Amino acid sequence: MQQRAAVLIGSDDDDRLQVRNTVRAGYAARSAYAHGGKDKSDLQALLSVVCRVLVQWVAQAAHCSRLSGRHGGQDGLVNLLDDALLSHRLCQEHIVGPREAFRATGGTPPLPPGAAWAPDRFRPASPGLSPVDLV
Repeated sequence: MQQRAAVLIGSDDDDRLQVRNTVRAGYAARSAYAHGGKDKSDLQALLSVVCRVLVQWVAQAAHCSRLSGRHGGQDGLVNLLDDALLSHRLCQEHIVGPREAFRATGGTPPLPPGAAWAPDRFRPASPGLSPVDLV
């Protein structure tokens, strides 16, 4: 999970290492908190990474829906992230390129043909709850 998150949202080698370390530290903090610890400091950093991963996952899943073979279908994105760890070409072509296109369009994921974007179907979480409180 650490490596997949790093490949998915890391912009360069240093950023990927930082993402990996944040996920590692955040998971350890979450585990400690779940077992009675009180320190939530690393959970805020993990929340930031999780939000970035979720947004990018949506964009990448839309990209993978247009691929076939190992990188298409239900497990396509997971396979693509694993393969992109070992292939600079795959990473550039199928991770970095779509990420930059996603950002260039203002963060709206590409939709399959015939699908209608309906942002009014989504509501923000209750303002009284923090995602950290739900961990």
